[in-house]
Amino acid sequence: MKFLIVLVSLLALSGCRDDGFLSKQELETIFAVNAVCGDVETTLDGSCAWGEAYNQFGNESVFALFANPVGDYEHRVVLVQMIWDGDFLCMQNSAAGIREIYSGPTLAFRFDRSNVRRVTDGVFQQMLPLFAREQANDTCYRYAWRDEDQTHLIRTKFVEGNQQPTTKQMLLVPLSAGGLGLAGP
Repeated sequence: MKFLIVLVSLLALSGCRDDGFLSKQELETIFAVNAVCGDVETTLDGSCAWGEAYNQFGNESVFALFANPVGDYEHRVVLVQMIWDGDFLCMQNSAAGIREIYSGPTLAFRFDRSNVRRVTDGVFQQMLPLFAREQANDTCYRYAWRDEDQTHLIRTKFVEGNQQPTTKQMLLVPLSAGGLGLAGP
């Protein structure tokens, strides 16, 4: 019996889970040194369908930069404060977590935002309702390794606590690379 108690305690301390998802601590370790390149397998030239970089890790939240192409030669970057709910990373309802929106004249997503400009307050206020409509309330994400090499993550979406049937595959890109290329729409 003592052996079983010790084994269970060791498994709990090691973060071992039977659901296959990564813990908050594991994700923070990964995101502290890596950005993600979304759906790289679906683009013809190896560029990213979208990009994400995380920073300002806190006990209850983390800030994320989401970059998406919006034209043949430009992209948009949205700075969002996301909330931790245990090991779930959650969007705030009605786009409440959006802090800033940037626009860039190229398809190069620089992690330091050096090639983008913040949109005006008027444009920001006009765009918020659009983002709010695109996002379901109570949306959270969990992440798992796609491969043993630990070069890709799989993101699973949960809406109102229900796991959604589709997942997104994401390639890890070291933050030291400085940025990544986005695919045109």
